[in-house]
Amino acid sequence: MLKILFCLFPSPLSPSEISLNFRDPPTKITVIPESVVKPEWRLPEVKYRFITRSELDDLPNSHSCDIIGLVTFVGRTERTKKKGRGEDFWTSRWVHVIDGTSDQPFIMELFATSQPDVFERIHPSIYLL
Repeated sequence: MLKILFCLFPSPLSPSEISLNFRDPPTKITVIPESVVKPEWRLPEVKYRFITRSELDDLPNSHSCDIIGLVTFVGRTERTKKKGRGEDFWTSRWVHVIDGTSDQPFIMELFATSQPDVFERIHPSIYLL
């Protein structure tokens, strides 16, 4: 079993745990479009807007979305001075995440905000939600 314990934004599910069989058969995550969800499934209201990497290029720049995928690269921690805040800094790092729908990864600059302990534990080979 593989556990996803990283959630970058506060949510009622934080930390999130999704168990996957990563051996045989290999895990396949399928995002079901909201338009095909049947009322008889009685699923809870969707609070997330998951997209796949293959859908990303077709979205407008201002689109807000959620992703899930395997971390393949984590850059070094960087500090940038906050404007007008004296000795206060933003802490960030670049992360590449793949979801298997494209040859290109999601490339994100993540900031340590309300979850610095989670920020420090991000490393290649974990699933990020």
